[in-house]
Amino acid sequence: MEAMEATDIQFQTITSDARKEFANIRANRPSAALVESLPVEYMEGTYTIRQLGSISILPPRTIAIAVWDAASAPAVAKAIEASSIGVKPAIEGILIRFTLPPLTDERREELIRSLKRLAEDFRIRIRTRREEINKKIESDFKAKLLTEDGRFKEKKRVQDTVLRANADIESLLSQKIKEITE
Repeated sequence: MEAMEATDIQFQTITSDARKEFANIRANRPSAALVESLPVEYMEGTYTIRQLGSISILPPRTIAIAVWDAASAPAVAKAIEASSIGVKPAIEGILIRFTLPPLTDERREELIRSLKRLAEDFRIRIRTRREEINKKIESDFKAKLLTEDGRFKEKKRVQDTVLRANADIESLLSQKIKEITE
């Protein structure tokens, strides 16, 4: 059934979206994903930081961005300041640096709650997609496009895919929680 392959791709897309969203949430250690997608207003256009320069991590908590055009440095710094990261970057020519402050216990708990809500949102997307596919399977069965055995096999394949996607979300969640609590 070609719908099943499309469903697999949709579940993989949901998992990939979760991976990207989780990467954008600050952990106790710096990550390029924290800033690379931030929008920057520069030269009458909107660009991401990744498009304007290279990002490097300087242990333990410093992120450095080397912009390719020195004129873009103030715009990049402004975008970082306006973000939810809560830091004030320093500009040194084409280099923009900022150090992430250590997470407080209260902030860690807040981030973990936020992560759990986000994970639940992705689980809801997975369940919604499962319901849509199961309705399609039922309508195919009623239209005599599927046998009863075919219907059960398709539903089992959908459920197996759902379980894999949910396990991926759980794995991403526990991995990110571990990073936050380090």
